[in-house]
Amino acid sequence: MGLFDFFKSKKKDHKVTVETSTQMDELRCIGGCCGVCDTPLDAKYTPDNITILGRRDIFVFGSNLAGHHGGGAARVALNRFGAIWGQGEGLQGNSYAIPTMQGGVDTIKPYVDNFIEFAEYEKALTFYVTKIGCGIAGFRIEQIAPLFCNAYNLPNVILPIEFAVYIENENRSIHPQKILDTIEAAHEERVNHFSTPIKVIGIGGAGTNSVERMIENPLKNVEYCVLNTEKHVIQSKVKLKGLLEGLTNDPCGIVPRGFSEEWFNKYYATESNSAFVHYMIDRSADHVIIVAGYGGITGTFGSKWIVNLCKKSGIPVTVVCTIPFDFEGKRKQERALDVVNSLLANGIDIKILYAEDLNQKYSDLSFFDCFSLLDEYVAETVCKLCEEISGSNNEVGEISNPGINKLPCEVTTHCYGMTRTFADIILALNEDRQYSSPDTAIADLGAYMQRFSERGDNVAFLAVRILQCVLHDEPEIFINGVLNTDRLRELMFQDKYVHSKIDKAYLLYCKEKLMNLVAYLNEFRRYTKPEELRKDLFENTDVLQFSACAPIPGFYYFIMSGASAMDYPVQFFVRAIRKFWSKITTDGVLDADKMKKIMFGNHDDAVRQLGLEDTIKRDYIEDSPCHPEVLVPKVMGTAPIYVKDSETGRYIRSCGEGKGPNSIPDWLEFQIAKQILEYDKSYKLIGNYYIPKYDNTLPVYGEYSGRIVFNTQVEKIQFIEDVKKGKNVWR
Repeated sequence: MGLFDFFKSKKKDHKVTVETSTQMDELRCIGGCCGVCDTPLDAKYTPDNITILGRRDIFVFGSNLAGHHGGGAARVALNRFGAIWGQGEGLQGNSYAIPTMQGGVDTIKPYVDNFIEFAEYEKALTFYVTKIGCGIAGFRIEQIAPLFCNAYNLPNVILPIEFAVYIENENRSIHPQKILDTIEAAHEERVNHFSTPIKVIGIGGAGTNSVERMIENPLKNVEYCVLNTEKHVIQSKVKLKGLLEGLTNDPCGIVPRGFSEEWFNKYYATESNSAFVHYMIDRSADHVIIVAGYGGITGTFGSKWIVNLCKKSGIPVTVVCTIPFDFEGKRKQERALDVVNSLLANGIDIKILYAEDLNQKYSDLSFFDCFSLLDEYVAETVCKLCEEISGSNNEVGEISNPGINKLPCEVTTHCYGMTRTFADIILALNEDRQYSSPDTAIADLGAYMQRFSERGDNVAFLAVRILQCVLHDEPEIFINGVLNTDRLRELMFQDKYVHSKIDKAYLLYCKEKLMNLVAYLNEFRRYTKPEELRKDLFENTDVLQFSACAPIPGFYYFIMSGASAMDYPVQFFVRAIRKFWSKITTDGVLDADKMKKIMFGNHDDAVRQLGLEDTIKRDYIEDSPCHPEVLVPKVMGTAPIYVKDSETGRYIRSCGEGKGPNSIPDWLEFQIAKQILEYDKSYKLIGNYYIPKYDNTLPVYGEYSGRIVFNTQVEKIQFIEDVKKGKNVWR
């Protein structure tokens, strides 16, 4: 059979009736596919009426399971594109049938999934999907279009414009939610990981089976994991599981069989496999219990490998192992005892369980029950061991010597940040509306903020006008040619401009942003008189040139969505309100005091009492092994996310998830400062860094890092010299 013979229908050739001379010239009957010609259709969306397709074009239509193609697109497929009477699904000629008449949408989905899988495989073909199910079958666009979401990005699948528009709109609205759902689920797993100081790792077949028995009645402070070289470990009921992939040069990926510790270490003690174990035994682990059946390969030698990794990490470890039954053979028993003696000689704590002991406990032990009872024996032993360890550890005590964190903080302040502003606006609205539903409160907050993007930001405009007035009317903000930011702040925050508590909450945010910007620019501009500051703000940059009564296009400094397009501050706040609603209400109505305490007060009190560093140690976890510098509160929504600067050790509040642009606290301010740095005579752009030309006391800026902080002036000068010499540096 030739490459394209499968296009040919089993029907006999039909005489073609062609309405126009152009069609007569182009049309070719190919094995009964009378609508197929040499010219491909080449359309962005599936046309409503298709009469001609190219040789590699496929007409996708809705059918019935009986394959009775009697009407609609099915009849077109039968008459013109090689559909076969009696075939209800799949490729036939230059057409592809998807059954839609057998029931609800859920009955159609498997057939659509089969089609998508087929289309992914047959990349040389172009599939034109008609509005299947939306004709005779009686379904609506919004019911059928979602079934094709996974086909939307396939270059060889063309959808009807109605399907495409629906999927695009859904992607815009659902995509951020899906990402946040993933973030939240991963966060819960990380919280569980760090709140379980005892790690039980089952390795090999017997170890996996024993741990699976344990999770039927899991212990509170224990995290369970299984590792194996066999792929069936992926089906394990244990949440945290790993397939140990063997290192091999075999083109089929086959690891040669071996029966020694040397063999195991050569093929399985790899860097990637070790990384997974290190994830399990990171700083969250107080004690590791390794569970394995000895006598085989993976459990016997794999347990020794994990023991060594634990020892290198300084984590206490106990091995719980089983010695094989007599009927399993002396060779296995000898191999098991050899490893036991080796571990004991190295001072490893080991609990030895002899399988033969079960024969004394159960007089009528059968072959079919022995391994199940052995798993139970191991599970009981590990349970008792975990209880002993928990008792001796007596949990983690309170922080004994709290001290105020003396690490440098960021330049920008957060007295009126985005999250607190959202809360203040809702609480101001709540005074009149007495919210009894989180969705109503969120909707009103959205309506308030929406007006600024649609009709102009009159409140931010007022904040800018206040700053203009202060610069014009209050020359005392400069003392001996130096800007007095404290006096400027005092004048800016005078409470005499608005009476609405709702607008006042947002105005405070806008004023705070302006003060952050002035302080940021003053670090390298070092203003000596009002005219210099006024010129930078209103002439040398365009950040404050916007209308109070018209939409604001392009970059907007007062935007309340963080530095990325995901709107993390908004999304996190909305989720927190919904999550804590029962805790921040009294008799079903939003309670201002409870909301302030749960979302802000508890964290602020902890920082005052313990200091920031000890508060983070107590209440935060690392975001992930990939981003250990991002510190997330154990209970999302009760405190800000911090990013720890690896170079200086300082903690920086993030405006979002702490990664990407949101890992840089001054990202928005730096985008404005760049407009000035580009022509500032005191700076020179070398590579990706803005370096002071003459005065090394001026700050250094990076294209991808904003203002760079150094521990010492000596370190800073060395960095400047390295950049000037063209050395490869990164900060």
